[in-house]
Amino acid sequence: MKSLIFVEGEKDIEYIKENNIKIDDKKIISFDIIAHQKLNQMNVKHSLVEEFFEDTDGEEIDKLSSNFATTWYKQTINNQLKYHNLELGYLIEAEIQIYFLKHIRKVVGIKRIIEKEKPDEIISFSSNSFVKNIIDKTQIQINQFKNY
Repeated sequence: MKSLIFVEGEKDIEYIKENNIKIDDKKIISFDIIAHQKLNQMNVKHSLVEEFFEDTDGEEIDKLSSNFATTWYKQTINNQLKYHNLELGYLIEAEIQIYFLKHIRKVVGIKRIIEKEKPDEIISFSSNSFVKNIIDKTQIQINQFKNY
């Protein structure tokens, strides 16, 4: 059985340690620099999510996050964020682009990993909702641990 473990942030690493989750026979993939550094400190072999991206993914992720950041409030809220003819959604475009960038990167990463690794099982922690939604119509088993 080909098993993958997705880790992101210090909490995922701590959860693995505190709950004695067996990682020896599983491929571990880090989704951020904090998890990567912690895994390195523990001398745990792992891959970075970026290793699974296609050459064009970075540009596509940037375009999508920029597009979402500049259009989300126009498409979903429809003038409910206006105050004295000032569009409040516009005021947070730059900040919210970082939010969209992080989440789109995670979704693309999970999809690419699944395409390339073809796992039978995915173990996830803080990425539970992303993983569940992406693999919903596949035969991949998901073991979700506490989502904090």
